[in-house]
Amino acid sequence: MKRIAIVGNIASGKSTVDDLIQEAGYKTLCTDNAVHKLYTEPDVQDKIYDAFETIDRSEIAQIVFSDNSKKEELEKILLR
Repeated sequence: MKRIAIVGNIASGKSTVDDLIQEAGYKTLCTDNAVHKLYTEPDVQDKIYDAFETIDRSEIAQIVFSDNSKKEELEKILLR
């Protein structure tokens, strides 16, 4: 089975392509949705809070987009 990743900047049309692929009858995995689900797990929330002193996604976004080491720290938590 082949797997294809759709990547791109914000508002570049990834969701539109995903919708078209689903309409053609293929299964897709939206990693954004998978990460949103991870954020609801208590152990993940605890680790994120310990690292960022917040679990507010918009606050975390501001932190990680301005500090690459914090971005890497968040990725380690989420990719456990």
